[in-house]
Amino acid sequence: MGIFSGGFTATVAEALGVIRPELDALVRVNLVQRDGSGGRYELLETVRAVALEQLAGSGESEAVHLAHARYYREAREGYDWNEWAWMAAEVGNLRSALRWAMARQEPELALQLTLGMSWFWESRGDQREALSWYEQALALPGDLDPLLRLRGLYGAATPAWQMGLFGRVQALLQECLDLARDGGWPDWQGRALMALGRVALEQGHATRALDHLHPGLELVRQHGDAFDQVATLYHLADASLAEGHHDHARAYAEEALDLCCIHPGLFWHRLVQTLLGELALAQGQFAEARAYLAQANDQSGHWRSSSIVLAVQATCFAVPGADEQDLMHAARLWGAIEAHEDARAQRFSVPYQARLDRYVQSAQARLPKATWDRAWAEGREMGLQGAVVAARPPQVSHDHPEEQC
Repeated sequence: MGIFSGGFTATVAEALGVIRPELDALVRVNLVQRDGSGGRYELLETVRAVALEQLAGSGESEAVHLAHARYYREAREGYDWNEWAWMAAEVGNLRSALRWAMARQEPELALQLTLGMSWFWESRGDQREALSWYEQALALPGDLDPLLRLRGLYGAATPAWQMGLFGRVQALLQECLDLARDGGWPDWQGRALMALGRVALEQGHATRALDHLHPGLELVRQHGDAFDQVATLYHLADASLAEGHHDHARAYAEEALDLCCIHPGLFWHRLVQTLLGELALAQGQFAEARAYLAQANDQSGHWRSSSIVLAVQATCFAVPGADEQDLMHAARLWGAIEAHEDARAQRFSVPYQARLDRYVQSAQARLPKATWDRAWAEGREMGLQGAVVAARPPQVSHDHPEEQC
């Protein structure tokens, strides 16, 4: 049992050959501790050190470590992406399994474990750790299934992109695209082109982004799933908005929204609603913008999408003709977003930040500096969740049939 790091459950102990009566007996003599709920067990560090020493001399160390790593690989596959409680409890064991797989140069096992933890790292803002594991796993010698390597390259591109390492991202995605073409996987070709388009847009190159996204859309429409189709349509809409092509942006966004309604629960749903709200704002359709944004705010989601929803909602409070109270409310929301982005050391994409800066500057010019600075500072103390609540209007009309699923 010394193999476990950060505790374990009776289920995994039994899977590794420790039967429940033995476990209960160790608890009774205080060699193993049980938490208050009775669901998890943990060895005292001194006991764990002795157990590891005995395991090393038993001749069974390799077999036990392999069984441990395989258990967590398979267990991870059985949990939902959003199963935070399980991941948070088992992160020590997952890291231990990863370290062993790396040390023993098991590229397939290492990459499968890394892929299984990617969403957890992303949600916690641990992109640096995620990229480190990906790069170590991809660099291991030995044969690796081409499709698994392709998934690993694409997975590594995500934390690299979120860290702003655009040169590294482009290299990973180009290798991913080449491998997809060589292997005859058109779904992955479309996915890689979508990601290359997104990266170009993040750097402020909307025209280059469209050059990737248009062929990518053709491929994902024929071979991709709803997630890939909506993602590509969303980025096409965003790039079109950056280029000032509002009609094209609306057409792509509305097609994406239709797909979100057909396939509930897609990550992109609230981002598409937010983009439609931003388009409505740009065209002076303030009631329509508020309706889209209220729907987006009503949904739970990833911290990144929450920041984007809030940024555009703040703009709704700062429309032409807004009074001092509304302008101060906008400043508070933007201040809360800035504090959140500072804490995560991440920023919006270049074109999105440019649009946001224009909105902020327009609102700031309509308030005395001291009033603006005070409201902004108050917002920085709100926290992102507080800002989400504060942004929700008491009543919003949902009269627009195009907004409804």
